[in-house]
Amino acid sequence: MPGLPVVLHQTLLAYAARQRRILVLRGLGETAMAQIIGLAGVAAIDATVHPGHGAHWALSAAAYAAAGQYSDAVKTAQQALQMAEAEPNTARAQEIRKELQIYQTGRPFVPSR
Repeated sequence: MPGLPVVLHQTLLAYAARQRRILVLRGLGETAMAQIIGLAGVAAIDATVHPGHGAHWALSAAAYAAAGQYSDAVKTAQQALQMAEAEPNTARAQEIRKELQIYQTGRPFVPSR
């Protein structure tokens, strides 16, 4: 900026750069929180609307894990496992056991293609 001392000019440039970084980080944080809240909301609604359906509980567990809420994912997967075993759906129960082990290690379930 013409007419400003060099030190003031450099200070203003550094301030502007810091402001841009803060705005970008804030936007990323808000986006992440919106995703987490959205996934948790979907899982909660799903569990409320379809409380007795094991497949929906397993989907809710996957949503919790994708949002990084692994303790909720483990609890929900355990519910899904109980329902699958009660049906009895041994193939689905085995799938849920595998997913549950993954959630217990603090990772989301990624289906193989």
